[in-house]
Amino acid sequence: MRLFSRPLPKAFSYPLAIGYLVLGTAVIFAAGAESRGPAAASLAGPPIRPDRTLMLATTTSVDATGLLNVLADEFQKETGITLKWIAVGTGAAIKQARDGNADLVIVHARKLEEEFLKDGFGVNRRVIARNYFMIVGPPADPAGVAGARSAREALERIKVSGSAFVSRGDKSGTHTRELDLWAVAGGTPGKNYLETGQGMAQTLQIAAEKQAYTLSDTATFYGLAGLKGLIPLYQNSPELENIYAVIAVNPARVPSARYDEAMAFVTFVTSPRGQKLIGDFRGKAGRTLFEPMAGQTGVDLIK
Repeated sequence: MRLFSRPLPKAFSYPLAIGYLVLGTAVIFAAGAESRGPAAASLAGPPIRPDRTLMLATTTSVDATGLLNVLADEFQKETGITLKWIAVGTGAAIKQARDGNADLVIVHARKLEEEFLKDGFGVNRRVIARNYFMIVGPPADPAGVAGARSAREALERIKVSGSAFVSRGDKSGTHTRELDLWAVAGGTPGKNYLETGQGMAQTLQIAAEKQAYTLSDTATFYGLAGLKGLIPLYQNSPELENIYAVIAVNPARVPSARYDEAMAFVTFVTSPRGQKLIGDFRGKAGRTLFEPMAGQTGVDLIK
């Protein structure tokens, strides 16, 4: 390759020649780097991902209520990262993360979360919010659940009365808590116990149609527009506290996980701004659906 298009002048000096040579070499290098594309650019450092996206696997309630839409919009404004998500039960969300299909999870089943962390797939668990579970049923309340003094007694009354109970049956956080409560009450009913295998909203609809009882989180129940035929019967009990946590996927176990982006979201959602968005969120219900929890010292260790 010729560096110059015409002969050098007679007065051309040695230092000047060196200068032209350096300049020409730089031009050649730049042209070569451009032709080689990303591989050449990596000489200056690790490549920057052109698409700043983050995949979240989340429990259904934060999606069905509309809270995630609010958080995603504000997160993108602050960081430039686009949040995408799949809304499933907690068990399915954790499986998505284990399989490399998510960069972080929002879940609400401590037992399943501990397994996820213990197996090394999850890191940096942070509590972000809470609401409560409650037992809802038909206004006539044939089992007399409204008079129960504990969740155990409420379920025992349902079982003794032979009333129908609709379970999600999907290994979600709600289903996991329901089974724990039934275990205390002596086990699930032998009959009139129906499993939908679906999310909370669909399960509530089926329970309403069958005039049956079910366990629901408060956010989904109050945030579900047009639901008729069910009312809260056992609620506001400390034993039914429902804790939501965010957990990043460990890149040491899942190399494809976008850890930096995941931690950016963890930082955002636990920040004063993120917590205010959670606390101020009303959705279609016109009432508070989630209580922010990240500001409480030590809450991640005890909840």
